[in-house]
Amino acid sequence: MIPFIEGYFAVPVGIAIGFPAVMTIAAAIVGNWISVMVVILASDRVKQWLQRRKTSERKQEKQNKRLERGQKLFHKEN
Repeated sequence: MIPFIEGYFAVPVGIAIGFPAVMTIAAAIVGNWISVMVVILASDRVKQWLQRRKTSERKQEKQNKRLERGQKLFHKEN
């Protein structure tokens, strides 16, 4: 999951254990790519969720201000 550790620790250990070098390196590359993609996609989802949440809070504030203004105008006329 951590590319630095994967490259400097897992690959040499895998080769030392007896796994074929090419397959070990390929597995490390694929594993690093997958873990990086998971982090990128997860952070993107969190960012989108935060933006939607912030937008809905702004709409709520705007509606509250409109309601207050409308109530003030209604009470002034009566």
